[in-house]
Amino acid sequence: MPHQDTRLGLWVETSVAGEKVRPFVPPPLPPIPPVDLGTFSELIERANLALGRLDGVTSILPAPPLFIFMYVRKEALLSSQIEGTQSSLSDLLLFEADELPMVPLDDVEEVSNYIAALEYGLDRMRKGFPLSLRLIREIHSILLKAGRGASSQAGEFRHSQNWIGGTRPGNAMFVPPPPDQLMQCLDSFEKFLHNDDRMPNVVKAALAHVQFETIHPFLDGNGRLGRLLITLFLCSNNVLREPRSISACISRPTAAPTTTCCSVCEWSATGKAGCRSSSKGLQRPPTRRPELPRICYACSRQTPVGFRTWAGLPRPPAWCTAFSNAAPS
Repeated sequence: MPHQDTRLGLWVETSVAGEKVRPFVPPPLPPIPPVDLGTFSELIERANLALGRLDGVTSILPAPPLFIFMYVRKEALLSSQIEGTQSSLSDLLLFEADELPMVPLDDVEEVSNYIAALEYGLDRMRKGFPLSLRLIREIHSILLKAGRGASSQAGEFRHSQNWIGGTRPGNAMFVPPPPDQLMQCLDSFEKFLHNDDRMPNVVKAALAHVQFETIHPFLDGNGRLGRLLITLFLCSNNVLREPRSISACISRPTAAPTTTCCSVCEWSATGKAGCRSSSKGLQRPPTRRPELPRICYACSRQTPVGFRTWAGLPRPPAWCTAFSNAAPS
């Protein structure tokens, strides 16, 4: 076998069901030699500025909890739609209001589980629990508690070989590390999350995301959990005080994970553009239509879901207040 450059990881030979396969074992992070970030200093600076603007929005909103409530649901929808679910925001709100959604129940449960997993992880970290392998397993158990993948060893790292693309490991597009090397990879991954290496947080989040997806430690739910970890990492390092939509920055999943520098730089550049777009969108004043408040008020009072949503608000939206007295009771 030709000599392999271990700095880029290793292809190892194993046997699955009598068939030879070549799983990929990524090198520990941070990369050795270190990634030269000088070329991307402008992109990193712009990404940090965009994240700062995005995080600062919550300090000027009249009702931050309502904003966070909907933004978490937007993130859950986008992340789940990348996996192929058909649920919409309306379906999710119907499901949460004990109404019947218009899509298969598994699709909506998958989105609802994502919300519960994100809120659980954030709550645990606010109480002082570190972002760790134990917390990742706990979050995974909530992510797959119902719906598709519920039977795929929820909350447990895999004990068998998985693969991406193809019908079996032998013809797969990518084969993650074998089970006997999984914990070694995860141990290095956990240490990297807590290394004080002065690496920019946006770059560290990108590297951690690529590494997690390359390791693929669970039988199912790796994509959703990997995107969720980006938000948790940024919140745990005080880059974001509240969760924001990260999946909007990831337009489509790649065919196979890679640990090359190019993939990290592409992630950082795409993430920067997405964060900048989100922060600009939030700063843009809403378009005011004269008929919108009247329609919103009428709909909210005439349907059970609308009434519950209206009644659950801390106060009516500012653009509805002027019409509330004029609307029929």
